[in-house]
Amino acid sequence: MKTVVSVISFYKNVGQTTLALLLGHGLADYKRNVYVSHIRSRSLMMESYLGVKNIVDNTMTPAQLVKLMKQDAIKPTEIEDYCKRVYDYLDVFTPCTTNFSDEDMSFLIDFLLSSELNYDYLVFDIDKDLNDEASQKVIARSDIIVVAVPPNVNHIDLVKEGLEKNKKLFKNKMIIVVCMRYNDKVMKLKGVAKRLGIKGVYMLRDNKWVTWASNAGKLSYMYMKGKIKDTAVIDVYKDTVTIANAVSKARVAINKKRVK
Repeated sequence: MKTVVSVISFYKNVGQTTLALLLGHGLADYKRNVYVSHIRSRSLMMESYLGVKNIVDNTMTPAQLVKLMKQDAIKPTEIEDYCKRVYDYLDVFTPCTTNFSDEDMSFLIDFLLSSELNYDYLVFDIDKDLNDEASQKVIARSDIIVVAVPPNVNHIDLVKEGLEKNKKLFKNKMIIVVCMRYNDKVMKLKGVAKRLGIKGVYMLRDNKWVTWASNAGKLSYMYMKGKIKDTAVIDVYKDTVTIANAVSKARVAINKKRVK
């Protein structure tokens, strides 16, 4: 049974795309099949961070995929053929083309949410406004909401307002809060949690190599370097594993409730 995860933020340039991709890597290390994508028809950031290239085979283009879906000529389990395998058990769908519209992406998302798939997790980078119809559709069907917040006192207060404002939208969802570019000299995790009025907050520590990997299209490479205990990035790897573990535990709890 698939678990749908929405990664959101209340600000631009917080790092939610980075978080969504790293979370996908962390979940894939549990040997669970993971699908990562976004809401917009195209995510230049996701393309850049992974260093993905245009699909050359015109018979396998994203637009062709939607055409086949509308003709009932493709099985849900064949979606993976149109994704990019960027890591073991991890597929990313990010159309590197201009002929794939928001309507096409919306149709694909509907197809994914309503179908039985080979994926254990569907992770969406909510890269549109939370009030957007497509964003609300995915969030409504999500089991877990991962919120990316900056370690800034003023921003954290506004995040609290955002969570309260969207309380109805997030109702009955597991909420996991991640402090991005975390630096304990700026603010302690306990202080962030207290200010937000929640029990706990996770972190993705500030590390210059995340910026390098994103700009160089080497995010997967950076994650793998952390996995083999490269001291330059092992902190990012450990933080990612901790966040993925929290999502995995939330999935187990959710599935237990479903069984009941």
